[in-house]
Amino acid sequence: MIILKKIPFITKKGTLEVPVAPQDLYFLKGWKWNTLVGFNTAIKKFTRFMASTGRPSFTLPISESNVFDFCYWAGRDDGRTTEQEIASSTLGKYIHGIKFWHLYHKEKYPKDADERVKALLKSSARADVSAPPKTKKGAIHLKHLLFLADKLLQGGKKEAAILDLAITAFWGMARLAELTYQFSTGNLEYSISLLTSDVRFKIPGLSNRASKQSSDDLQKRAEPTPRSLATSTIEEIESTSRKTQSPGPCRKFGLKVISDPSRDIPFELEALPFETLSALISKKSAA
Repeated sequence: MIILKKIPFITKKGTLEVPVAPQDLYFLKGWKWNTLVGFNTAIKKFTRFMASTGRPSFTLPISESNVFDFCYWAGRDDGRTTEQEIASSTLGKYIHGIKFWHLYHKEKYPKDADERVKALLKSSARADVSAPPKTKKGAIHLKHLLFLADKLLQGGKKEAAILDLAITAFWGMARLAELTYQFSTGNLEYSISLLTSDVRFKIPGLSNRASKQSSDDLQKRAEPTPRSLATSTIEEIESTSRKTQSPGPCRKFGLKVISDPSRDIPFELEALPFETLSALISKKSAA
């Protein structure tokens, strides 16, 4: 399904609004939706370039000079840093999107510019090597999932389905180290850290005792339980006290385990309801 309001720059002939005929819509269906969204982003970038260089209004086709100037404006160069610069690989995709734009509006793209554009992309690629890496996006933490759950629980069936997907994705991708360790490097604080010797994994199954129950009882056991943020994993993680009597290496991190049989782990890893998880996070933040 093509949603024209989400790709408005494609349907414009430059900055000129033009009607979309049924044949045009049929033409757009020849590309995947994600590809069309990418083309729209490329055209939006080019339109921004034209406006920033004193040409807020223009129509297709564009000239060779427009293509060259756009590559220089959006590409990287040694000793020059701009807010609009993009990687050479992205710039190449944007040029492809501009070609598609001309094809959609039945206008001739200046193909004579291709050879020179290749050279400009190579220059940008060399500058990419020396460019500082972009700051990686921060990890999604439990507080973010709690906020998302709080909002989605107020919605209907669609929001409930989105929440289920978010919970599954979060617990599927989360690592215990990210959830329990404050710092990624340095000495481990055993009193507030979770070690592999603190947990054991249990795969739930049907016991003989349960199999002897009546069908009504089994049906009750199979009924869905209230939504819980920690019940999305297949394996149930049960917390247990560390009973190590002598120092030894932590199996996962290669760290020494300090003997302290009386110590219990500070956080429960069993299935917890939403309110309990909120209280735990608030308590940890306050500490």
